[in-house]
Amino acid sequence: MCKVVKSSPQGFGGPGILSPGDCVVGAWGQWSKVAGFGSQDRQRVVVQQPSPGGKPCPSLSENRHTNQSCGLNCQATNLVSNFMAPTGIGSTGYGQLRDLLIILDSSGSIEQNNFENAKTQLSRLVGMFCPTPDPFAGDHQKAAMLSFSTRVHEIFDFDDLHTTNEVQAKILTVVYRSGETHTELAFEYARTHMFNRTKGMRFRADVKQEVLFITDGVSNVPNETLKEALELQKYATVYGLAIGVRSQDGQKEMTDSTSSPPSRHLFSIPGFDDLETFVNEIQRQLQHTQCAQFQY
Repeated sequence: MCKVVKSSPQGFGGPGILSPGDCVVGAWGQWSKVAGFGSQDRQRVVVQQPSPGGKPCPSLSENRHTNQSCGLNCQATNLVSNFMAPTGIGSTGYGQLRDLLIILDSSGSIEQNNFENAKTQLSRLVGMFCPTPDPFAGDHQKAAMLSFSTRVHEIFDFDDLHTTNEVQAKILTVVYRSGETHTELAFEYARTHMFNRTKGMRFRADVKQEVLFITDGVSNVPNETLKEALELQKYATVYGLAIGVRSQDGQKEMTDSTSSPPSRHLFSIPGFDDLETFVNEIQRQLQHTQCAQFQY
């Protein structure tokens, strides 16, 4: 059997005779703080990897939904800690490099004024990455962008823009398309068109591939969206910013579309009217942090 060192609250594994080749995992850690739509998760680690023929390891992550809420300040704290990562250290011992693909929902339910607000606040947000004063200069951070509704529109790739001002300005030019919410097409396009060297993506050990997905609700083809989301997660860490997503179907889709655990990858705010306050709080929190050292 697969032995658990100190049995978990679920009783997975438990004490007993341990075969030499079986996996051994530690006890569950504490539940995380509430995040996303009120979810929590906990982790455990592998103490002994299984040998050939031994029992494989069980799940190392567990999620649960609570009735607790995580307000704007709480969501901002989670985003700063888990996405902005101002002091994050990469494999080289220097600040973490990233290739960030932004996927922005442009469907009809968002409406023009909300879309313009989303562009403005997104433009502000990308200027807050490390290193200062220009995160997108040189070989530090790189960004690409898609918008989608009924169709997918490629705004820029990883080789197109070379300063933060250029990235911010280009985001502000994105056209509101209206139409349906074909999220599955955006995820498929991201995987098949953007995650390759011809678009400027760097496939190096010191660079992390990431997606920031921003939307206001459930897609038109949920089953296909989940299928494509799971495929995309094989290529990148997927973060989600849900704005005004209140339905159970929409919340489930957002949770399943982002990387696990949701407490580190899914951020939620009540509506577009809260977006500026949310970004202001992120900026306030970042003023009290310091970027890691980057190689120049």
